Amino acid sequence: MKSQVLNIISPFIKYGLEEAKDTSYVHALQEIAAIIGTDRLFNGRILGN
Repeated sequence: MKSQVLNIISPFIKYGLEEAKDTSYVHALQEIAAIIGTDRLFNGRILGN
């Protein structure tokens, strides 16, 4: 299960690290939470699962 979870969140971590270069870590984490939260809210799942 651990590698499955890491595979799911890996693109978000990469995105957040790139986003944080131009903004802040707080902003990047808020964006990632919004993306995942929106997917769960509208689809009842986390991106593809």
